[in-house]
Amino acid sequence: MAPAVIEICAEPDSTLGQVVSEAGDTICRYTAVGDFRRADTLQSAVADVLRYPGAHVMASIPCIAGGSWQKLNLHKGGKLHRQRIERTSK
Repeated sequence: MAPAVIEICAEPDSTLGQVVSEAGDTICRYTAVGDFRRADTLQSAVADVLRYPGAHVMASIPCIAGGSWQKLNLHKGGKLHRQRIERTSK
């Protein structure tokens, strides 16, 4: 049995979640709307971790055009990457 994937701060239709589901594996998705400061959200996530030992925990971080990772990507990716970022940032 493949380990489950616990996805945190993701979109409801994230690509990772779709791929995991299509493979028939378990995905436990906590969307960006979930508030981990709330006890019920935290308890639910902890319950999933306990239910699926060895689960992969994946968290989305902001990846906006002005973010520090994008600045690094722009530096490394060159002109084509810069054009792609500019198209998707509009």
